[in-house]
Amino acid sequence: MKKLKYSAIYVIAALAMTLAFSSCKKEGDQKAMYLYDESDFGKYSKELVITDAKGENSAILKVGSNDKSYLDLWTEKNFELIPVKFGEDTKEVLDAFFAGRTRGEMADEENFDDTDTGKEIFTMFISKTLKDDVEKVLLYEKAPETGEKGWKYATHYSYALDSGGTITCHVYGANFWYYGYYGLQWRSSVNQSWSTIVSEWKQVGRHDTFTHTRTNCYQMKARRKYDGSPESVTIEFDF
Repeated sequence: MKKLKYSAIYVIAALAMTLAFSSCKKEGDQKAMYLYDESDFGKYSKELVITDAKGENSAILKVGSNDKSYLDLWTEKNFELIPVKFGEDTKEVLDAFFAGRTRGEMADEENFDDTDTGKEIFTMFISKTLKDDVEKVLLYEKAPETGEKGWKYATHYSYALDSGGTITCHVYGANFWYYGYYGLQWRSSVNQSWSTIVSEWKQVGRHDTFTHTRTNCYQMKARRKYDGSPESVTIEFDF
């Protein structure tokens, strides 16, 4: 019995060491372990493998929508990762990324029709694989052309922390001609209702940055509203 008892202790100790080692690994080297409500992603969802422009960093992104025909339009080509290296300023990296784009690539704000298209997607990173010198990646998405003018929406979920923790949401206004809007919520567990941090809709100017932090937090979600150009607001979660 003693042998069995000691063996069990060694097994438990070995598992504890393994878990401790795994928790120290870089985020990009491991799959996120969490629970989430599948209904948060709408009636339909899928997973896409996306990369940065050089194909050096990649991520698995869960994408959902209540409109299957709209979800079908979204492919890997509609997303790109923006890498931020250790020591780089996130806002400066974003400004440089968007500075290389011309106004002709964006929607024409002057001809904007102030109606609600009802188009919305839901996204969440499942896992990331990053180069050693890359601290994090930001998500850039370019909505597929539907021929409809008016408001479009995107809801972004952070990782869900099973044991709770500190999650921060960073909101960046693009260095461009466009304005966007966002709202932000959080919950303390998967069984809790969402509580509001920022009511919809707070305007984000071209050079604005906002930061929101919650402790004992299970998950955050940020909802964006934009009038043709998703570049107007960029959302980032860290924890």
